[in-house]
Amino acid sequence: MSKFSRNSPTIKPELVSIDRPFSNFDFIEEILPPDFPIHIPIQRLFSQVRQHEGKSLIIEQIEKSDDIKEEDEDIKQRNNDFQTSTIHRLSFFKKQIGHLNELSDTEPGDFLGYAVLKFNLFGSSLPIIRIYESVIKHSKHANNYIHGCPCWKCDVNSKSFEIDGYLYAQQNSISNVCAHVALRTAISRFSDQGDMTYREMNKIIGIDKSSNPIDGLDKDDLIKILNSAGANCQEAMKTADVPLRKWIYGGVESGFPAIVIFPVATSNDHHAIPIIGHTFNEDTWVPRAEMPSPLEGYFKVSDKIQYTPSEAFTDMFIIHDDNYGSNYCVPKDYFEGIKGASVLVPKPPNVLMDSIEAESIGSGYLIDFFPLIQDAGPWAKRLNFYHFIKLLVIRPVLIDGKRYVEHLRMIRGWDDKERITNEIFLGDFESQFGDEALWMVELSIPELFSANKRKLGEVILFADSPTTEQDYSSLCMARLPGYFIIYEGGGQAKPKFKVDKSGINCHVCLYGTSEH
Repeated sequence: MSKFSRNSPTIKPELVSIDRPFSNFDFIEEILPPDFPIHIPIQRLFSQVRQHEGKSLIIEQIEKSDDIKEEDEDIKQRNNDFQTSTIHRLSFFKKQIGHLNELSDTEPGDFLGYAVLKFNLFGSSLPIIRIYESVIKHSKHANNYIHGCPCWKCDVNSKSFEIDGYLYAQQNSISNVCAHVALRTAISRFSDQGDMTYREMNKIIGIDKSSNPIDGLDKDDLIKILNSAGANCQEAMKTADVPLRKWIYGGVESGFPAIVIFPVATSNDHHAIPIIGHTFNEDTWVPRAEMPSPLEGYFKVSDKIQYTPSEAFTDMFIIHDDNYGSNYCVPKDYFEGIKGASVLVPKPPNVLMDSIEAESIGSGYLIDFFPLIQDAGPWAKRLNFYHFIKLLVIRPVLIDGKRYVEHLRMIRGWDDKERITNEIFLGDFESQFGDEALWMVELSIPELFSANKRKLGEVILFADSPTTEQDYSSLCMARLPGYFIIYEGGGQAKPKFKVDKSGINCHVCLYGTSEH
């Protein structure tokens, strides 16, 4: 028996063509009971598939997996009117499939994702129908960025398919609530299985099957569950200098969803939603408008060091909302105006430095680096100049040593010929720091960053460093135009550096952009 319903064996498969003139609205109204209220998340699901030009749907009644059986038992404990449930798995393809036998010849890229619909049936009330879980290919818009997506394996009529994305789910409001489903999205980056059942979550925080009802989880409960899954979670602290959006961005840019909790205006309840990505707007006006003076778009390290965070080019966050569906966009400042809103920021357990500290500390070391690269050509001079006039764009990304070396081996100069030629350095770095958690603080300038999504270098920091100061204890190295700069000790008073040529004298692609 499968633990999760996405891998449950099929009982009865059915093939449906969903190409035009198929009507999503007609189909949804047919599968829902008469007089059932509008179901926005299911409509959202089908609209996403339509945007991806889906042409085929396979509907399977499936066997109950372990997590489904657990939930049925837990619902029955809390509601004696509950009778049973039925489970259907919907799998979507952009290929026109004429017969179920053709599924074996379907290419992996044709799979658009899946959704498991759970129908909870009661004796004296309408059934509760919800998307128990789904993963649908995210938006095809080029400026939508969702990093670190887990890969999910889904069985469709005994054939296995894979889809990348963050899991979406809806609460049942009986044995689980919105916080539980938000946790499933975030936990996928930490749990060995990529998922956790609701009963497992409840057990961690001491909710047993007889607890009736579940009144909701508080922030400490969420943090305890996330940490049990392998995260190091903290509540973001909003200040006059550091708005919530900076905390959110720092996590999602490195591929770790944040969870926003906010009060509901029409009740005494709170709602929790996961934030999984962001948009990028190369034409955004705000960073330019704020360049002449140290206004909100800047982050100030000291009187000498000032820069524009890459977050300034973000205008939307990408969220799941269990009430409305998956992969929605919300303005990045929306939560700033909600009184009582808070953000939970999970990160790997060995990461002590946060993204805000990383970008400020990393940029602060540049003053000592520029005298070492004076002969590196025009891009080194431009980097120095933009640093001097306080217009650098800084982007912190959490990475490990192996992925950083992979990045260095892949990057190319603007002419597509320049590349990292110092293989001795790459080998030594990987052997010494391959398993280290690192902050890669990318350095760029406004038009280079926005128009080409490229950078001039990066400062590498040890992410497990507890320091919040530029005392060199957190510094690993830097790559600037033409050179690697390796810190060799000496401390803040007399820092010593080894300088090696790198082979790339100009700008290269940002980490995680399309060139990868």
